[in-house]
Amino acid sequence: MTQLLLAAVVCALVEPVEVPAPSPVAAPAQLTLGARAGLAFPLGDAQSGTTLKKGIERGYPLELWAGWRITPDFEAGLQGGYVPASVGSDRLDECSDRGVTCSAHLWRLAARGEYSLRVPGWVSVPWGAATLGWEWAMDRWELDAANWEKRSASGWLLGLEAGIDRPLSKIFEVGVFAGLSFGQYRALSVSGEWVGYAYSDSGAMPDPAVHGWLSVGLRGAFRL
Repeated sequence: MTQLLLAAVVCALVEPVEVPAPSPVAAPAQLTLGARAGLAFPLGDAQSGTTLKKGIERGYPLELWAGWRITPDFEAGLQGGYVPASVGSDRLDECSDRGVTCSAHLWRLAARGEYSLRVPGWVSVPWGAATLGWEWAMDRWELDAANWEKRSASGWLLGLEAGIDRPLSKIFEVGVFAGLSFGQYRALSVSGEWVGYAYSDSGAMPDPAVHGWLSVGLRGAFRL
């Protein structure tokens, strides 16, 4: 009888016991939201024989971006924004001679990929990025509400950037950046009004040329 009891105890001790599966843990969010501001200096020609700087002296990019971290170091997303611009001196002289008010600005939208080098123990985070998208450049002269003209040129834009960020908390970083981009305006549209007569036309850019932008600025990002 004693042997039977000992055998029963041994069986109970070695019998496998079911362990409940651990509760699923929610994966951390992988979203980056950022904003940046800077200076952009024009390079090259808006079209063959016409330098971009003739129409735009410099731009002041105000842009937002959103990215999804595919790995801890690489993210992909979208970037875009508004670029108020100062009119080039040659264009200002023309406008002054005609007694009209001139202005210029740009819009941009691009796909963006960014790789950051996040090394444990490093205080700062160096990074590099590439963008590919579309740019719209617009200038306008206006004598009065019934006498004005607006020109819009649009085309592709390819850019490379690099910078350094400094984390200020677990989710917020600030930093500096520099970038160089090249593009080409492929389409041109003109609309306006003169002494009660409205007109509008659009088509391919005549004699397209390659232009560029040299940019520097500051940025901040929430890495959620």
